[in-house]
Amino acid sequence: MKLSARELAALGKDHPLVRQLRAKGVLPSSGNSTATAKSGPVRGSPSKGEEEFVLQLRALRLPAPEREFRFHPNRAFRFDFAWPKLPCGRRLAVEIEGGIHSGGRHVRPQGYKRDLEKYNSAVALGWTLLRFSSSMVFNGEAVQVVQSWFLAGSASE
Repeated sequence: MKLSARELAALGKDHPLVRQLRAKGVLPSSGNSTATAKSGPVRGSPSKGEEEFVLQLRALRLPAPEREFRFHPNRAFRFDFAWPKLPCGRRLAVEIEGGIHSGGRHVRPQGYKRDLEKYNSAVALGWTLLRFSSSMVFNGEAVQVVQSWFLAGSASE
């Protein structure tokens, strides 16, 4: 598995994979390494949960998703992750919900309402939508559900 400098930076300096690469001498042990996290995520940049999810998908050799996929023909709605053209004809979207504990935009009235509009539109357009918290990503539950979804689809083909 090959990770870009951006992917390593998104993981942060305390991520187990980054620590392991430092211990093996692949990354510098101090200073301005590419794995040092910035002061915080920039709006629109991947969250740590999203980056972890991508690593887990790769580890299980699941199909690579499209990121920040715009799915609606008339609205600027985007999915964090999407598989829009699977051989089985099904379409999967995954959302990693942020701001749950910090009072982010998803839990404020306008953001919550917009999310509901987005999710309902997705289902009406024929998408399967799976939603996870970042803790569900880090404990492996999210990628297990996605893997099960793919396995169920391949069994019905």
